[in-house]
Amino acid sequence: MDNGIWYSKLQNGIWTEPLNTNIDYGKYADFEMNISPNGEKIFFNSIDRPLPKVVKTTNTQTWISERKGDKWSNPIYPGVGGMYITSTADGTLYFTNTTDKPRAYIVKSRYMNGKYQPEEIIPEPVFSEIRGDMHPCIATDESYLIFDSSREKVNNCALFISFKKINGSWSDPINMGKYITQDKAAMATISGDGKLIYFRSKGIIWWVSAEIINDLKPAE
Repeated sequence: MDNGIWYSKLQNGIWTEPLNTNIDYGKYADFEMNISPNGEKIFFNSIDRPLPKVVKTTNTQTWISERKGDKWSNPIYPGVGGMYITSTADGTLYFTNTTDKPRAYIVKSRYMNGKYQPEEIIPEPVFSEIRGDMHPCIATDESYLIFDSSREKVNNCALFISFKKINGSWSDPINMGKYITQDKAAMATISGDGKLIYFRSKGIIWWVSAEIINDLKPAE
């Protein structure tokens, strides 16, 4: 399969053969793509796209392409971003920062006044100086956050979930291995209707009902 961003549609219960989105026709090595909750934007990383001259070259280039009918716009560099971007319904981005600390950690950037704001670290107990946390998957309403971590695992599942409390703080991360038992499960995304959790295990994409989130949520 050539470079580029590909997609498949579920039709009559069967996934179609992968098709290229034709974003730059596979000219660049793009990867770790996620789509916005409304399906109107694709967020992705790239190894070799040329950055604006004012931007220092990094190993975690972030790009955004917008839907234009049945096509996609030329990707733009948003001015912020690291690895594996997901978005809330109001446009807040969650992603992995890998640049200024010994281990990766999760940050967010709010969209205000027509531009993305400086990164904010997702605080403890999600943030940790000693553990590597990455690949965030944020709920569209920002009520929970799923991410990969090197914390203690169940069934070798790297996926953890933290819930936002009424006061705006985050709950202690809970490993999802009780319900997701595929070896080395990681890199979650949520379906557009919020009913399914997709994740990867040894290069294969799996899914599980998002109803497990209700079972994992601790009592307030």
